[in-house]
Amino acid sequence: MKKESTLSRLVLSLVMIGFCPVLRAGVYEKALSIDHTRVRGGALRGFPVFVSLSDPALKPVSLGGRVSSENGQDIYFALGAGDEILPFEIVSFDPKTGALKAWVRFPELSSTKDTEFVLRCGGEPAAPSDSVWDGSYRIVGHFGGLSDPDLGIPRSGKL
Repeated sequence: MKKESTLSRLVLSLVMIGFCPVLRAGVYEKALSIDHTRVRGGALRGFPVFVSLSDPALKPVSLGGRVSSENGQDIYFALGAGDEILPFEIVSFDPKTGALKAWVRFPELSSTKDTEFVLRCGGEPAAPSDSVWDGSYRIVGHFGGLSDPDLGIPRSGKL
């Protein structure tokens, strides 16, 4: 039996559903979920997840998308369909392609039920969120140039 590294569990698969207009005028959201079968060892609390997606709707309005800010400052994440803004950190945003990479911290990821959340954009700039990285993290390193989807983890899963 192979021992699974903690880092390999950081990359969880996301199921994406299309954008649809909701909430206030001009605010759009994209429903996302984390597959519970990818969460191993029971529920994970306060867990950061790397979100990487590309969608033409994530381009600025000036380029035919739904993001109101040219630099993506109106993009944020919320739990379920509610108003609880999740702590997030945008690592990169490409307005020309609608590619977004971000870390999002969840209060809990279930190993028995999919975790539903939404990406919202098109309104006012997002309010600053709590930090994704709380005091329990001694060092957080963001390594630029690593390949997706494995974030630099070799295909074998061994570091």
